[in-house]
Amino acid sequence: MGQINTTPLGTQRVKAQDLAKQHRFCPPGESSWCKWQQDQASGTATYKKDECLPEIFLELLRPTFMTLSETKLLERCVHGTTQNRNECINSLVWVRCPKHKHHGVKVIRCAATSAVLHFHGGAASREKVMERLSIPAGKFTSRALLARDRKRLQKSDLQASRKQKKRRQSEQLRRTRREEALREAEGVTYEAGAF
Repeated sequence: MGQINTTPLGTQRVKAQDLAKQHRFCPPGESSWCKWQQDQASGTATYKKDECLPEIFLELLRPTFMTLSETKLLERCVHGTTQNRNECINSLVWVRCPKHKHHGVKVIRCAATSAVLHFHGGAASREKVMERLSIPAGKFTSRALLARDRKRLQKSDLQASRKQKKRRQSEQLRRTRREEALREAEGVTYEAGAF
């Protein structure tokens, strides 16, 4: 590796490159919320490095920030996928352990474990856990768990069909139009400072 030039001009160039690297994900242009990017676009000097975090915090946070802003990691976010899986597993956890009640760590861990088990293997996966715990599952338990999985899969197939998607979209459009019509018929119902 070459030596870094210690002259004031050399350190300014290194700092400018460092700042450019720090602000590379900020939106460019004069209308940007980032003062540094505004200065780059307009040629002004309103950005003040003094208003940033103290250097001690920057040194602690920089590795985490750089890891989270790596291009490979950010490329995975570009696909535009939804967080439906996360929402689904969260709902499974909170059905087993409602948020409005206080629960201890053990109960929450059990709820999370049960939710992950159900998410990956369905309701019938409970039977395997019961076997491992030496709790024999009767024939009614087995039937009920299988019936529950069948019902869930049928509902999922129905919701995924094109006909159902179109029905939901048209229903949403009707609801939106109805709300807009009601808003127009009522007029302004609330206005700040108006009586």
